[in-house]
Amino acid sequence: MKLSRKLVLLIIFAALIFVAGVWLNRIWTEHRHIEYGRWSRTVCTLNRFRHLALGMQCLVDDTNEPPPKEMKSLSKYVKSHLRVFGHETSMSKWFDPNTGAIIDYWGTPVSLVTKTPEEYTFISAGPNRINENGKGDDLVYIFDPFDLTKKPKMVVGEKIITEK
Repeated sequence: MKLSRKLVLLIIFAALIFVAGVWLNRIWTEHRHIEYGRWSRTVCTLNRFRHLALGMQCLVDDTNEPPPKEMKSLSKYVKSHLRVFGHETSMSKWFDPNTGAIIDYWGTPVSLVTKTPEEYTFISAGPNRINENGKGDDLVYIFDPFDLTKKPKMVVGEKIITEK
């Protein structure tokens, strides 16, 4: 059985298109997975900040104690009040096992900046894991530890995000 030259070229062309499609699909799927992972970690880190802020606000409201002003004391504060923040087993991922510092979803330590008694800021280094003091791709969560009614300000990569 002899195949015509046109049929052979058509089969080769179809095979090349198939291989290119498989290759492009793989690249697109990997890119989508990277982007999904990045945004998923961003949302989870902001959610962690929300839990920390709400826990601090509730405890300040209940105990009339001042909130901690630095990360080291905040870590101790959270560990000593785990029932307010959540279950101990689910919170084990919140802390660096070596230093005990509160970490983001990329495994880098979270910073706490106290600008005024009414303005606390959590800063995560973000996806590039470089702390740029709230610039670049850093995640920033600004809140008032004394007032539960004020909405926090969230900044992701220098873009302000508001809660609805």
